[in-house]
Amino acid sequence: MGSVKESTKHAFLLSRIPEENIRLFPTFGSLNDAAYEGEVDVFIDDLSTALYDMRVTGNSGLFTPRQKLYSFPLHFSVSKSSINDIAKIEQGLDNIKPAEINAIYNKWLPQNRLHSSLPWLDKTAQYIILVISMLLLTGGLFLYHRLLKHRTEELKSAVRALRDSNEKLECVTQLDPLTGAKTRPQFFAALSDRRFSPAPYVVAMLDIDHLKEINHNFGEDVGDMALKHLATQLKLQLSSQTLFARVGGDEFAILFELSDSSQAQRKLGQLQKALQLSALYIDQRLVPVTFTSGIASYPYDAESGEELLRIANDRLRQQRTTQGSIMDDDYAPDPLKSRRWA
Repeated sequence: MGSVKESTKHAFLLSRIPEENIRLFPTFGSLNDAAYEGEVDVFIDDLSTALYDMRVTGNSGLFTPRQKLYSFPLHFSVSKSSINDIAKIEQGLDNIKPAEINAIYNKWLPQNRLHSSLPWLDKTAQYIILVISMLLLTGGLFLYHRLLKHRTEELKSAVRALRDSNEKLECVTQLDPLTGAKTRPQFFAALSDRRFSPAPYVVAMLDIDHLKEINHNFGEDVGDMALKHLATQLKLQLSSQTLFARVGGDEFAILFELSDSSQAQRKLGQLQKALQLSALYIDQRLVPVTFTSGIASYPYDAESGEELLRIANDRLRQQRTTQGSIMDDDYAPDPLKSRRWA
């Protein structure tokens, strides 16, 4: 029988078989190799270690495990100087009764005493712990979902508030506060974007007739209402793609995406008719809201947006002179210069 020298297994064998029947090896590796080569009939090693070693070396099935060396529930250890007492100790262990073994366990392992008095504790405790854990997990997920939902609503509200603020800021910076039309800078930016445009377009200038007299006869509040009335009709009569802006106190500019000036003239004629059909009345008094216009076409009249607007304004003044209209001011101001708002 093979064993490793000076190991507990060697001492165990010495207490049971003659020493001449034992062959000693320095390591478990050399012991296993000797067993595989047939030098020993039986060898002692840990079962799992021996099975693994036989599998990796291709010797599976060469040896069969027979019995455990330490089948007794209690184990002991002795010093090397007391090896000769092993047989006596084992003989004494054989005389220990099962009840005495249980008493030893209960003395040194008090949890066993608790388990024996409450045999239902293990499985029941496991179920209770599992149920409590599931409840805690479910409650935690529910609270997390509520918190996440609350935070999501807060973020949505913040986004809506930011969007509203942006819209209000855009209205302040890009829309005329009185009429809701685009502002002068917005109109000039649109003209700049169409510089060197391959498609023709038409610029029109509109000036409300006799706004000075309206302010004098009815009051400046009514004059503001006349401006709003014209802006409202512009919104109703023009398409959503047509840009119009208030570029002066009583002046509006329109950017028509049209191919020639005749189409623009027809649109302006429709606007005049709409103003007649939807007359402005203040305290049952008719407030006449009409306009005089001038137009310029790109690229036929000019290629610069500012030049087109200047030409349209000159034609507007010529139209007033031709019609014999009375100017609201002593001179027709240039729309490209700074204007005082009505």
